[in-house]
Amino acid sequence: MPQKTKVIIGTSCILVLLSAGMCFAGDISQDLLSKWRNDHRQCVVGLIESYLKSSPAFEQQEFIKELARLESMMATCSRDVNDFYLNKVSTDSLEIIPAEVLFIYLGEKEVSMDACSFFEGKQFKYFNQEVTGGGLCYR
Repeated sequence: MPQKTKVIIGTSCILVLLSAGMCFAGDISQDLLSKWRNDHRQCVVGLIESYLKSSPAFEQQEFIKELARLESMMATCSRDVNDFYLNKVSTDSLEIIPAEVLFIYLGEKEVSMDACSFFEGKQFKYFNQEVTGGGLCYR
């Protein structure tokens, strides 16, 4: 095979790999993975914000599509399970996904939304009696 053909084939292979979003060993993959992780975090926050603001479903679904795209690219290089949200979602309903992503996000931040965990270990002050000065005394 002539040298020119080898160069063309080699260049074509490299371009195909780059366009497919594949990671390479070393600094390039870490830089690329770091960018994808940052984009992913921003997308998750955007999805949660749009969900909490009760934005239209099509706006939330755009975030879900972007999450799916980023997670599929990160799957080519990342072994960290915390990089992925959609594989933890237990529904096929597009309307429920944002709420589940919110609970997954809060869980990773160690915020549990069940009542027992929410109140467990907390201290409360309670008001015992009224004082004549109009203020309240508490213990």
